[in-house]
Amino acid sequence: MYNASTFFSFPETTMKGNCHLVFLLVWWILPLCWTDAAVIKDPSEAKLERVKALVKVTHEQLIEEGCPTPDFSYKKRDLMVPSRNEVLIEMQTVLKERLIDALIECRTKKVSASSSVYQTSLTTTTSTTSMMPTTQQTVTQAPSLPAECQKAINLTESYRLDYISTSPSKGDTKRMIAEGRPWFRFTKGAGNMLIDHCVTWNTCGTSVPLFSNSSMPAEIGIVQSIEIYGPDHQQNCAYFQGKGSVIRCSAKPHDYIYRYDGNNMATDIGFCGMVA
Repeated sequence: MYNASTFFSFPETTMKGNCHLVFLLVWWILPLCWTDAAVIKDPSEAKLERVKALVKVTHEQLIEEGCPTPDFSYKKRDLMVPSRNEVLIEMQTVLKERLIDALIECRTKKVSASSSVYQTSLTTTTSTTSMMPTTQQTVTQAPSLPAECQKAINLTESYRLDYISTSPSKGDTKRMIAEGRPWFRFTKGAGNMLIDHCVTWNTCGTSVPLFSNSSMPAEIGIVQSIEIYGPDHQQNCAYFQGKGSVIRCSAKPHDYIYRYDGNNMATDIGFCGMVA
């Protein structure tokens, strides 16, 4: 008769060996399964790391280019909460996009500013070029004296103002003819101009004191002819008549020079001065 226990029976030694084998298999397989489970990483964590890396790179680029950064910072969002990875990914993605927008806006402003400066430079250069004829400074120099005024000799003798006393007879006409008829002016003790009225005979250091009542020129540098007179001992004021010239040297009052143009070689005819 068939006996099941006999059919399923094993020697005692065999049973012990099989148990040992099963134990060894379980002891080797289970650690390998746990190791593989530890190595497998949540895909959301990897995505979060990528987004955070992009945020960091963009933020550093903003700082490097001197651009203003948004008020929020990616560092404030740098949290590791495994149960909220999807929320963190969304937050980091929004931050990344805003940082990129800020970088683009900053670069656009820089390009616009550079273009504006260039246009302003062109406008300034054009304006300066076109306005040069009107903006150039003109240095106004005082007009130089006529050449005759620069070369004129000075009459400084104080006796030319003496209208009363009898003085030694001195003459100018002969000497001036001999010297080539130089231009002369009255200055210092001799007064500042040729006297314009008749005085007594035998005054001003000479026998025949010369004067001129001709009008003096108003324009500078123009040679103007004048009439010259001198009295005799009977006080005939037109006893002596001669020709002369006068030039106004500047706008200053009574700034004149004179020249004797006559031919009288007498030694007792001289010019009388006055203070105007």
